[in-house]
Amino acid sequence: MAERLTTARDASAAGRAIRATVTILPRRSGRGAMLSNDWSSLLSGADRNVPIESNGQQSTVDGQRQEEILVVDDTPADLIAITAVLEPLGVRVTTAQSGEAALRLLVERQFALLILDVNMPTMSGFELARRIRGGAPSNRVPIMFLTASEREDRRVLAAYDELGAVDFLFKPVEAQVLRAKASVFIDLARRAELIREHERRELAGLLEMERKALREESLRREMEQLAEMHRHKDRFLAVLGHELRNPLTPLVASLELLRQKFARTPDLDPMIARTRDIMERNVEHLTRLAEDLVDVARVNSGKVELRKALLSIQDMVAQAVATSRPLIEEREHSLELQMPVEPLVLNGDRVRLVQVVTNLLNNAARYTPPKGRIKVCCERVGNEVELRVEDNGNGISPELLPHVFDAFVQGNERHSVGLGLGLAIVRRLTTLHGGTISVHSEGERRGTMFTARFPLAVDTPAKQRDTPPELRAEQG
Repeated sequence: MAERLTTARDASAAGRAIRATVTILPRRSGRGAMLSNDWSSLLSGADRNVPIESNGQQSTVDGQRQEEILVVDDTPADLIAITAVLEPLGVRVTTAQSGEAALRLLVERQFALLILDVNMPTMSGFELARRIRGGAPSNRVPIMFLTASEREDRRVLAAYDELGAVDFLFKPVEAQVLRAKASVFIDLARRAELIREHERRELAGLLEMERKALREESLRREMEQLAEMHRHKDRFLAVLGHELRNPLTPLVASLELLRQKFARTPDLDPMIARTRDIMERNVEHLTRLAEDLVDVARVNSGKVELRKALLSIQDMVAQAVATSRPLIEEREHSLELQMPVEPLVLNGDRVRLVQVVTNLLNNAARYTPPKGRIKVCCERVGNEVELRVEDNGNGISPELLPHVFDAFVQGNERHSVGLGLGLAIVRRLTTLHGGTISVHSEGERRGTMFTARFPLAVDTPAKQRDTPPELRAEQG
């Protein structure tokens, strides 16, 4: 069991102990006296606080691990002397007075060097080294033996071969020699720690790079899967739209034949006429749904071919108003148009641009209670034309506002019609024309305003012409 030892700070006691030790060490003529004086001079100051016993914790300096040397000797005075010799190396010196105590320390801590006295009671230095070499984790620690009597070549060689000794020093030992030899192993331990730290950092960097690569690969695969799902969805919508349109074509033709026949029948039952009207309205609704499905699939897949030509915004709005007028009149809305006198010319696909304005007008008509107000304003802003469609209808909640241009998104209205594709088509067609679309609403039941901007055609002669009166202000 390890005993708590005094340190070199205990000047008088330490001095007496080391001088007593020196007198009992083997003496040799001339040189032996120098060794004794050297050991004594190392401790003569005795004002240093040298820790010579383990406190059970690994030592650190400025957050960095401090190398430690374990000295095992059953003579307290020798422990004090060796500690003082090794102190200038800037290491922590831990001591033990028995092999059993040393083994406990080796389980707790890692040491850069072991200095073992060969001749110790209970467990010799050789036996301690044999146990160390036979177990982990300190079986690779360098071992330096100190002895005052073991000079037999056979046992020394066996210690080198079987026990992995790195050096043998015979007492009395020169302080400079012990310090120099120990410094070699301390330097090796420090270099090994630097290498391990570099490897740890390199490994950490490699692991981080690997994790980053795995995250990127996972994200790439997810994006590919999402893109493939998106393509499947577009193909499905396109097929669905076409499959819906195929049976609608003969229905439209049949209803037209019935309309012509009923027109020549003066005494037609009113119920039959109403039935035909209901069928016609629903067929038209199904036709619009099918066309929206086909359009959104074409736009998303990039298959929309724009047939661009020069057209004025006034003509575009007039055609859209004519298309949306039946719905506006059906819901008894008032429609106000504010158009500039100067023709604002765009370079775009007439059919698709009219579709944009028509969808905005239909959206305003559907989501505004009957007898509401719809206003269409158009003006030049720099090199762009700004088109605004306002209504005093149901408005849009803050939660829904960021998603109004997403496909299949509709308001929380009980009477919502359609698939929620109209505004999604508006955004894609506007973007294809180099324009932008935005929406503003103060909240539910506070109206909505859509604002679309398109670039004006460059190098286009501005023909002055009056806007038709019917486009300046209309009441629906």
